[in-house]
Amino acid sequence: MTNTPIAVRWTARHAPLQARAVVASSAAARALGRRVAELDDDVLRTLAAVAGEDVFVVLGDSSALPWIDGVTYLGRDEAAPDLLLPTAMAPTAT
Repeated sequence: MTNTPIAVRWTARHAPLQARAVVASSAAARALGRRVAELDDDVLRTLAAVAGEDVFVVLGDSSALPWIDGVTYLGRDEAAPDLLLPTAMAPTAT
């Protein structure tokens, strides 16, 4: 059995997915963390977050997610509902 590599390419979506998460790294991760810290306690209760050395991810309803520059918003595609994918880009495999 041979392993054939699969090339994944990203193309613009015709209609963006609804945001369900936001991910950022480096300076954008720090900005996202600062913005989350400013959120009202009632909003914070609706979110889940995880941080690493250079990454910050926030999950929640699109209306509760902080909107800032330099981050990537993720959503769920019906074709792969268990994955979070960029809201504006769709993967294609060849």
